[in-house]
Amino acid sequence: MTGGPLPVHGGLDHPVNRVVKELPTDAELLKKVAVADVDKTTLYRIADGTLSPITGPMTKEVYDLVLSGKHVVNNGKKYAWTIPIILPVTDDEYKNLVVGDKVALEDQQHKVFGVLHLASKFEWDKKEFIKAVYLTEREDHPGAKLWLDDVRTKCIGGEIEL
Repeated sequence: MTGGPLPVHGGLDHPVNRVVKELPTDAELLKKVAVADVDKTTLYRIADGTLSPITGPMTKEVYDLVLSGKHVVNNGKKYAWTIPIILPVTDDEYKNLVVGDKVALEDQQHKVFGVLHLASKFEWDKKEFIKAVYLTEREDHPGAKLWLDDVRTKCIGGEIEL
């Protein structure tokens, strides 16, 4: 075993850092999406670099690549990644969002804690997700049940600032 820290996943020199000193001044005026506490935790892990090289919830293209190929691509190289990092939204939120816009991320206490630069929005095939991630079609699997009981059926992706 060699001394020193392990290299950052994804071929990076440093972990991703999506933490900003302050949010954009227009953050409170943007269209908002409600973020569940579990999803907020994931967004903070992206922002602090724990999930490097990911810079935000996955776009449809990256989501599909992870489900089918079990990897992400960074600087032309493949890096193992087996579970898509997603941000589910409600149908009402989804229909009001436009790719290219900035979107305010609002926690369960209605406080804006971040901004997502919307690069992708897509239908979430939960059964496909469950089969690819948990390797089962059984709906009584604890992970499957978690997602199937969630009323949100759409996802959005893009880079975040928290």
